[in-house]
Amino acid sequence: MRMHKKFLVGTALALAASLASAEGAWPIKPIKLVVPFPPGGGGDITARVVATELSTRLNQSVVVENKPGAGTTIGTQFVAKAEPDGYTLLMITDFHSINAALNAEKLLPAPLPYDSFKDFAPVSRLVNLQIMLMASNKLDVKTVADIVNKAKATPESVSAASPGQSSPHQVAFLQLEDMAGIKFLQVPYQGSGPATLAVMGNQVDLAFAATGPGMQMAQNNKAVAIAVSGPTRDPKAPNVPTIAESGFPGFSVQSWMGIVAPAGTPASVVQKLNTELNLVLKDPQLAEKLLNGGMVAAPSTVDEFSSLIRKDADKMAILFRAKAKK
Repeated sequence: MRMHKKFLVGTALALAASLASAEGAWPIKPIKLVVPFPPGGGGDITARVVATELSTRLNQSVVVENKPGAGTTIGTQFVAKAEPDGYTLLMITDFHSINAALNAEKLLPAPLPYDSFKDFAPVSRLVNLQIMLMASNKLDVKTVADIVNKAKATPESVSAASPGQSSPHQVAFLQLEDMAGIKFLQVPYQGSGPATLAVMGNQVDLAFAATGPGMQMAQNNKAVAIAVSGPTRDPKAPNVPTIAESGFPGFSVQSWMGIVAPAGTPASVVQKLNTELNLVLKDPQLAEKLLNGGMVAAPSTVDEFSSLIRKDADKMAILFRAKAKK
């Protein structure tokens, strides 16, 4: 019996030492960064830029894997159920907080298959951004006022593409509807990339895009840049007004992106990831790459990012509650 106990104790100590050693050596194999959006959108582009630099810093491959669908819940659920060993990460945007709010208000077709807070370990915010309202060439508009006038003349005649009700894009359309007293014909897409492609192809009238791709579309005469969603003009698009200064003071919808890991991921791994991501984001050349895409590098502590996710969920819950009462 004593020998048996000694064996068990020895095995447990050896296992603990092995785990500690593996944790300390992290990463010893490629890391998967899941992006719950299709390729081509702002989230996908940001993930790939950051993953490339993070690979260099960690001396280990960081592979981006797109798992789009169901308002980001497919990719998000995949990571929630992944082994919490630091080798599966998730790129999130404020979709994550918006979904949490919709779930809390029981406004989703079915409950989320994960807990937006308990099932994830926040790592770091990556960027802040605002989005740009783009109009198809066929709509023949130049300003927000032009759009509002068309929408008022014939309700639901102006189509608006967005990556589903859990997207900041749709939140922006809902806020504009409320403030202008209009109604768009909402057309869902599986990501901002496909939505903006639909605008360029004149299949829908409006969509919000990241400012970098939006300006490229406008400069190539593929669509018309109407206005940006934040409280100030974008430094990469100084001639494009805000929606707030286009007749709707107080209008502001801003977005963010960040990385989380499955809950239970060792704190030392989370902290190492946070440290390395912060160093990546503080690199001037990478920050310039992000800025060219309409993203502003915004590194954070683990606690700051955790607070942001919850704060935005609370804010969105209030918005959806008020909308449901109308």
